[in-house]
Amino acid sequence: MPDTRAPYAERRHPRVRVALPVELRTGMVLALGTTEDLSIGGMRIAAPVHLDRERDVWLRFNLPTGHSVHARALVVHSQSDGRVGLSFGELGTADHVALTTTLGALLGYTRRGTRVSRRIHLTVRPVGAQESEAEIAETLFVSPHGGLLVSRAHWKLLDKVLVTWPEKQRSAAAKIVYRRHAGPGGLAEFGFNFTDTEDFWQ
Repeated sequence: MPDTRAPYAERRHPRVRVALPVELRTGMVLALGTTEDLSIGGMRIAAPVHLDRERDVWLRFNLPTGHSVHARALVVHSQSDGRVGLSFGELGTADHVALTTTLGALLGYTRRGTRVSRRIHLTVRPVGAQESEAEIAETLFVSPHGGLLVSRAHWKLLDKVLVTWPEKQRSAAAKIVYRRHAGPGGLAEFGFNFTDTEDFWQ
């Protein structure tokens, strides 16, 4: 049977995979969900409550920059596993600008260049921090523009970090552009984008 669900607004705009807490309110129901992807037109979330299709939902979520977005959205598809597609109504000017700016920064990482599966042991620390504050990390994929690594660090989206490859004795500044919980013990996946180099892995 063909899927007759209307495509939600996200699919008409570039989407970024990102996990952000989002507060949902519809009628007398108030719940906290988590985004799976986000665009200027809407989002897909994992929700702890069932949301009927074509139902209005009020949303509030904080961008990595700290800006709090308030939006009305329409449920355009709802799956049995709790995943919900939401299409934003008209965003306020400040919210639209903040969301556009954040998505632009995050989209700078996604799908840039050819990604290669490669395991490299790194240390990563916030820019300006002492070497003793560095976290151990291991890459899963690398590209000329950055890579994807796993670590138990607590970096936030858009944090500026210094990536060091001890074996090659080289370092480069980068920005955290993706974060996803990846397992027990606080392990997480982080996507990072180099600030001013494209030959770090050579």
